[in-house]
Amino acid sequence: MNVKIIGAGSAGNHIAFALQRLVKKITLTDISKDALNRSKNKIYIPRYGIWSKKIYQQIEGRDEDAFLLFLFFILYISSCLFK
Repeated sequence: MNVKIIGAGSAGNHIAFALQRLVKKITLTDISKDALNRSKNKIYIPRYGIWSKKIYQQIEGRDEDAFLLFLFFILYISSCLFK
């Protein structure tokens, strides 16, 4: 399974780390290259030690449908974790 995470902030990095053992490929997206660089070098690596080879970064514009899909995914994962 491939997963796309929209938003390369702290939450996006945490989700990417949590999913790396479960999926084949993770695409971490954000609207700016600076955000993606910060994501990898100032959030993910200091927090988790090494960048996963399963995580790919992509610059992407705002997409309302993708945001709603991401929101649905977060709600689904939350409901599974807190049953």
